[in-house]
Amino acid sequence: RLHQLEPAIVHRDIKPSNIIIEKNGHVNLIDFNAARHVNADKNEDTRMLGTVYFAAPEQFGYGFIASTEKTDIYAVGMLLNKMITGRFPKEERATGVIWEVIQRCIRLNPEERYSDDELINTLTDYLGETG
Repeated sequence: RLHQLEPAIVHRDIKPSNIIIEKNGHVNLIDFNAARHVNADKNEDTRMLGTVYFAAPEQFGYGFIASTEKTDIYAVGMLLNKMITGRFPKEERATGVIWEVIQRCIRLNPEERYSDDELINTLTDYLGETG
């Protein structure tokens, strides 16, 4: 897990074309051109990179912090909505409990988004309920 490394690495470009799913179900994240080490002392990223709609607001200078692990959580929320509906939340929102999960992932304030572990546990519980 990239976020568990010291220092943590944030991918900053999670989107469908950067994910490969193997036949055995193993998921691989590719294209680390936008990745960087997390630096809690920085107020913004040196280079503003990311794919429109998947990139968190802080990646484009909105907010008061540089990219962190929560930046990738934002992208995962956008990805989930896109996978479920085929659209971004501003066009069409997923429904039910999964929308509540997505909504927390894509909050403008990074501190209000899930942590990695919280999101994994929430999705595991959700899949167990719907499985």
